[in-house]
Amino acid sequence: MSTFIKSLTFNDGICTAASNGNPNLATDVTGILPVANGGTNTATPSIVAGTGISVTGTWPNQTITATGGFSNPMTTLGDIIYENATPAATRLAGNTTSTKKFLTQTGTGSVSAAPGWSTIAAADMPVFVASGASHAPGAVPDPGASAGTTHFLREDATWAVPPNSGGTVTSVALSLPSFITVSGSPVTTTGTLTGTLATQTANTVFAGPTSGSAAAPTFRNLSASDLPPPVMTAVNLSLFKGNI
Repeated sequence: MSTFIKSLTFNDGICTAASNGNPNLATDVTGILPVANGGTNTATPSIVAGTGISVTGTWPNQTITATGGFSNPMTTLGDIIYENATPAATRLAGNTTSTKKFLTQTGTGSVSAAPGWSTIAAADMPVFVASGASHAPGAVPDPGASAGTTHFLREDATWAVPPNSGGTVTSVALSLPSFITVSGSPVTTTGTLTGTLATQTANTVFAGPTSGSAAAPTFRNLSASDLPPPVMTAVNLSLFKGNI
């Protein structure tokens, strides 16, 4: 422990006595003790209150209290705090509807505005950026009534039917010769076209014309010209004898 010299006694320039001990700050020290030496550099140190702060009591028993901030306006699940034009803390109630909504706000260009809940509108959607040099940005066009599962979006921002994926046929019918009966015709959406042989008169054959130029076959009676000429062949006859 350090010991300090408190007093010295000199006679004829010669130190004849000395006393030591720790200094008594109440009686042995006068003046202001600098901060560098462990003091406050003030005769009566105190804390000065700033904005939003209050100080009560006297040194060294002073109390610091925060007086700034705001009263919490939130009361319900989902509440949000925003600052109004006063300015003051204001409660924005949460979205209690079953519709998904988003926090939106529109200012004036220089002054903000209070936020609110809203669904996304078409005007809120950003346009697509340009896909390359000399390409303009844009949004997906409305497909309109002509759109469906068979259309695609072209590079020129129009909806179209893929090439070779079908045309605009809405009805298909089947026509066959009169000896074939057609069923399922026409097909307008989905279906099957079927052809079956029609009933014919007995003893008729399916053949071409009996004479003249070639023509489409029909069902008709046989004619003599349909038959080949008879061919005679030798017939051996054997005569048998016997008793009856």
